[in-house]
Amino acid sequence: MLYLIEKKNIIKTPGSEFISRIEHIGSTSVPGLCAKPAIDILLEILDITNCDFQVAQLKKIGYHYIPKPENPPPHMMFAKVKPMDYSLNFVFH
Repeated sequence: MLYLIEKKNIIKTPGSEFISRIEHIGSTSVPGLCAKPAIDILLEILDITNCDFQVAQLKKIGYHYIPKPENPPPHMMFAKVKPMDYSLNFVFH
């Protein structure tokens, strides 16, 4: 339920036409599995040239970029802590 609400928030942002896939991943995506209290989301976009625009839109809805030197672009991590903890895995293909 919380994932579906957040998915709608992401899809409503400008630039969502570049999103090729958005999925609920991780332990909370498995019904009945004991999981940490955070929603993990995979977001794929079609074209790396739209990266800066899409990142700006995610920031507008409360996501913060988390630098991960061990995972350079095309993989980026974002987090949002309200109203729930969300972890967003942002990748290009």
